[in-house]
Amino acid sequence: MLFNLHSCVFLFVLLLSCFAASPAGASSESELVGAMEILPRQQARPGEVLLSNLQPFSGSLGGFAAPSISQSKDSRRPFEVDGNTFNSFSAAADRACDNQKNKCADAANAGRNRAFSVGECDQQNERCKTAAKSAKDTNFATFSFADADNEYFCEG
Repeated sequence: MLFNLHSCVFLFVLLLSCFAASPAGASSESELVGAMEILPRQQARPGEVLLSNLQPFSGSLGGFAAPSISQSKDSRRPFEVDGNTFNSFSAAADRACDNQKNKCADAANAGRNRAFSVGECDQQNERCKTAAKSAKDTNFATFSFADADNEYFCEG
């Protein structure tokens, strides 16, 4: 009899926890979305750029990060680095890496930071360009169409 009582209590608690964790128990849409771990791209609108910086390199020797590679307003030269536009990701990435190297080398030459040398800036430049050559994201993904049931994304 004791075994049956424990079994009933266990099943009751298990059943109660299932109902408490069900989506129907969610008090708001955001609670339901959070429970389902849906990513925020559902917020996108047609024509909106989903990725705003294509810079794949995160190294920052001397505190000098590689500048962002953003989308320009010129469709023929869609990549922008520090105000300059480029027609290809590789050209923009090379410029971003070179700009980072120049800032790093200027600081090393000026003696403002003796913790690194121009040679180390050159090595970082090579790592930056290697990261750009193996970058997964080289185009700006743009949300292109949605209907009541589906969202379609162009991943360039």
